[in-house]
Amino acid sequence: MACNLLRTAHRVLTKREPHMRYAALVGMLLWSWIAPLSAAEDVQDFAAIETAVTDYVLAHADPHTRYEIALNPMDARLRLPACERAVEVFAPPGYRPMGSATLGVRCNHERSWVVYVTAQIKAMRRVAVLTSAVTRGTAIKPGDVVLREQDVSSLSGGYFFDEQHIVGKLAKRSLTAGMVISPNELTAPRWVARGQVVTLFVDSGGLQVRAQGEAMVDGAENDLVRVRNVLSGKVVDGFVTAPGTVRVKM
Repeated sequence: MACNLLRTAHRVLTKREPHMRYAALVGMLLWSWIAPLSAAEDVQDFAAIETAVTDYVLAHADPHTRYEIALNPMDARLRLPACERAVEVFAPPGYRPMGSATLGVRCNHERSWVVYVTAQIKAMRRVAVLTSAVTRGTAIKPGDVVLREQDVSSLSGGYFFDEQHIVGKLAKRSLTAGMVISPNELTAPRWVARGQVVTLFVDSGGLQVRAQGEAMVDGAENDLVRVRNVLSGKVVDGFVTAPGTVRVKM
């Protein structure tokens, strides 16, 4: 555009006096730089894009989680044509509303465009946290656990939402106070040991028979274990329902 203006200016200015030629040339060049700014109202408002992205995250997120969303600033040099309708937000494959996330934004109109917006998303939930240190092999007591709001976006090992699934479990390793408890760090206490004589309840046709059995494997609560009936020698499979107790359904 500037080259065309210069050629036009040359044709026009050759007919004018020298002192007028310079002033006219400067004026035409300034116009070539300022004119695009007059269309500022046709540039897409970044605030509308950011609002749309935030609304999308909240609309597709867990209602039991509080989110803190920090959008990374868009490039100020980016000048998109103003979308004449509401922009559309879409999630690329693998999107998760936590941690570092990327979302796409597009304008489906005559002057269509697509941009990608990155954000840092904290997913805040009340999860089980240790109030005191626990040594390896020690059972978790009610006073050892409290629910506290934490950012769970980086907790790849998982977490607990209540204490009832933790109390009574054994620590696989020494755990420190203040840490979020992961299922991988706990194990169920052994209720039945291999070779132990256990009480065997056999349910058959509405009748219940009680007998003694020998556990052939270790077992925790609700584990399926093999037990040999002490009197008959028959081997059956049953579920551990209490310490030293196995229930079999025939």
